[in-house]
Parts: sequence; C-alpha cells; structure tokens
Amino acid sequence: MATKGRQRIVECVYCGEARAPSRDHIPPAGLFSKPRPADLITVPSCSECNAGASLDDEYFRLAITAGMDPTKLPGEFDVSIEAIRKLGRREKLGLAKTVLSGFKRESLYTPAGVYVGEKGALTVDRARVQRVVVRIVRGLFFHHFRKRLPASATVSVVSDWFTPVLPDEEVRACVESVLCLLSVAKPVVIGSGVFGYRWRTIEGEPYGSVWWLSFYDHRRFLCWTTQSDDTAPHTPDGHRDSNGATSTTDGPRNPAGESHDGGTRNQPHVPGL
Repeated sequence: MATKGRQRIVECVYCGEARAPSRDHIPPAGLFSKPRPADLITVPSCSECNAGASLDDEYFRLAITAGMDPTKLPGEFDVSIEAIRKLGRREKLGLAKTVLSGFKRESLYTPAGVYVGEKGALTVDRARVQRVVVRIVRGLFFHHFRKRLPASATVSVVSDWFTPVLPDEEVRACVESVLCLLSVAKPVVIGSGVFGYRWRTIEGEPYGSVWWLSFYDHRRFLCWTTQSDDTAPHTPDGHRDSNGATSTTDGPRNPAGESHDGGTRNQPHVPGL
C-alpha cells in the first residue's frame, strides 16, 4: 500500500496495478436482494477492473437465476424478474440481445417417451459466466490468504451447467475425490443461501487451492487454482483436456492431493457434479 499526496493507493487484486482503490463485492452484490447482508465480502479493486466487469455481472445474474426455485429465495427471484424488465431500456438493448439469443425451445417427454409439450431453455455464454466465476475465486483467494493470486496462476472451472457428464472415468474419479475433500471443509454461507462456498488448500502448491461455489442452491461450480509451467490445459488429474473441464490457461497437476489438514482417503461420499 502507498499514498500519493492524500490519495491512498492499493494493489488491485485482479490486475495488480497500484491505483486509487474501489471495493469489489465477492460475489457481485447484485445477486442479493435488499437489504443486502452485512457480511458481504469486498476486496480492493481498481475502478477500471470494477467497472469493466459490470456487464458480465449483469449477464451472470440473469443466467444463473434462470430456472431457480422462487419459493426458496423469493426476494432474489423478484430481483431477477426486475432485472429482466429492465432489459427493455435503451441502454440495456445490447445485453438483452445477448440473453435472448441464448433462449430456445425444448421438447418435453415423459419417462415412457410420450411428448407432453415444450419449455424454454437458456443456452448460456459459457466464457462469460466463467469470467465471473474466475473473478470470484480470485477475490476469495485474496480474502482468505491476504495475498493476490498472480496473473501467471490459473483458475480452472467445472460445472454440471457446462459439462453434465465428465468425459473420462479417471477425471470423474478425481473430481469425486476433490468433492470428498471439500465435504469436510467448513461451509461459508452468505445471504441465507444466496451464496455458499467451501475451500481447501493443495499441499505443495504455493497458489494451490480448491473451491466449491453454490449460488441459490441451484448452480454449483468446482474450481481450483494453481501455478503451472505448462501451456496446455489439464484436467483435474493432470491430463491434457480437449473437451471436458475448462480452464483460463492451465489446470493443476492434482487438486485431489493432500490438503493443509488431511488427505482424501476414507472421506464421506459427496454426489458428483
């Protein structure tokens, strides 16, 4: 931290530049109905990074609330409906076109194969959603470790939203072991179920950690961070990945390895993604 005249200068947790600070909410504050919880997490962010993520945050809220159960979180459901109404405003037309382009009709069938009608479905912009999730993980990393995850580090993401069936049995086994590891980690819940997460460190990895994020008890993401010298993406077990888990650059060698307070053997079963 430094000062320039009377202006306080801090390092942005995202770009690393020392600039006049703003505070970024982790996760985006717009996911919560008002009055918002008093325990929202904030991290130092430059105004450029903060403002530059606003459209992604709006898209993320619209996409992630689609299909949520309105009886569980009625306040947040009302917020999502109001956000949809605002898409009619002139300044929101670009975002509205992006969201509407992802909607499609899907046929519904009974288990016996009888056609019963159609329903609307949203095909999400995977890269856009992932950018928001990566930023949340980077913010949580700083919040818990009080240090910035460097640009050379990787945040990798898998989700049933993107990859309903992991393509490789060994990859699925590794993801299952990571989930078991996280199952004994203390959960953190913010906003009565709006956002929750668990995390553990990866022993031997200076920037290694695994994270389980849940939004509205509706969409969930398994993420891991590491710093790698390789240039090709890897799956959670260290294999190169062509069509399964996604990554900003690389994946970790083995996030299911020993954690800061124990290994993965004989942990209770957790349902897969």
